[in-house]
Amino acid sequence: MKKLFSFLLLSLAASTTLLAQWENKIMQCKVVFDISYPNSKMDKQSLAMLPTESVVYMKGQMSRTEVNMPVGTNVVISDHKLGEGFMLLDMMGKRMAITMNQADVQAERSSQPKPVVKNSSDTKTIAGHTCKKATVTQEGKDGKVSFDVWYTEDLLPNNSFASTLEGLDGFMLEFETIENGASMKMTARSIELMNIEDSKFIIPEGYERTTWKEMKQGMQGIK
Repeated sequence: MKKLFSFLLLSLAASTTLLAQWENKIMQCKVVFDISYPNSKMDKQSLAMLPTESVVYMKGQMSRTEVNMPVGTNVVISDHKLGEGFMLLDMMGKRMAITMNQADVQAERSSQPKPVVKNSSDTKTIAGHTCKKATVTQEGKDGKVSFDVWYTEDLLPNNSFASTLEGLDGFMLEFETIENGASMKMTARSIELMNIEDSKFIIPEGYERTTWKEMKQGMQGIK
């Protein structure tokens, strides 16, 4: 659960001040990702509790990332122009909206080790879009870890999970997150051009509101 929460935080912290050139970019779409867990040592029961799919909605510089789990739904909504956003947690009958302002985002970004991106000339097609390969190396709890990512220049890069990665000018369609020696791999299955309603990017009624600062204080006892 904490690994997934870290992934959702990464999605939210990706609301950065990076500016993309909009010409010839897809402005509105729905991207569906398959989630897998390579080399996982978890038992089948534990794996069954993890998500197998994520859906990203994009409209201009707004994005919405949805992850469904057996215990509930997690949503990350980011305003990449203002550099802020919020999480919507709907789990076990409790609904919470956790807001994150620009100062919160900058603080989380600065607390993370700066990754090194090495671009490659390799290409492949994912979900109908040509992708370029890059290798990302970053410091982890177990030392340096490296993993390959594949990104397309057809979508706005500041709507990517990794828009904070300097040297990666595109939207990632295949990548891994590695934590405590365990990996979670995401691969885009489909990209559908469609009109996205503005209602996708607001806090619905019925959610208890809190701030990221208050949420962190409540998690201090969680190891």
